[in-house]
Parts: sequence; structure tokens; C-alpha cells
Amino acid sequence: LFESEIVMLWTRRGSAQGAVAGFFCGLVTVALFFIVRVAPGALGSLDQWIGYLSKTIPMLEGTWGLAVNVLLFVGISCVTSPPAHERTEAFRAALEK
Repeated sequence: LFESEIVMLWTRRGSAQGAVAGFFCGLVTVALFFIVRVAPGALGSLDQWIGYLSKTIPMLEGTWGLAVNVLLFVGISCVTSPPAHERTEAFRAALEK
């Protein structure tokens, strides 16, 4: 959820739905990439696709999870209704302390 707080500094549309979806999908992404690295062949055809992706763009599992987290957070926050203005201003004020 730290990534969500960082992204909230740059966007005023950040929503709880985006934060939750980004968190869980990022966690699943890390788990899938970790399983492929530790137990090759365990995921069948998905294993081949993830293996190809990780060889094409070499990043650690956590980096893939962070990328998915931030992309989903921003994307879902853009299509859902923004939080109340008072709530975002209270969040920003708390960060400035």
C-alpha cells in the first residue's frame, strides 16, 4: 500500500478500489513469478509465458509486482469516482506534518 500513498502525491483521483486491486494483483504477480523461478514447469503454459516475459525484460519478482500494482491503481482510479475533496486534502495535510 506504500505505492498507493506515493502515487496519491501525483494524482488526485486515487481511489480505495484502485489501491486494493493494485495490491492484490501485484501480490499475485509476485507469487506467479516466484513460482516460475523456484519450480519451473509448475504452471504449465503460463509458466512458459512468464518465463519468456522475465527473460525478455529481466526484472525481479517484486519489480513486476510493483509495475502491476501501480498500473492497476492508476487505471482503476481513473475509471472509478474520485474520493471526496475533503478526504484528499486531509490525506495531503497529514503527509505534510
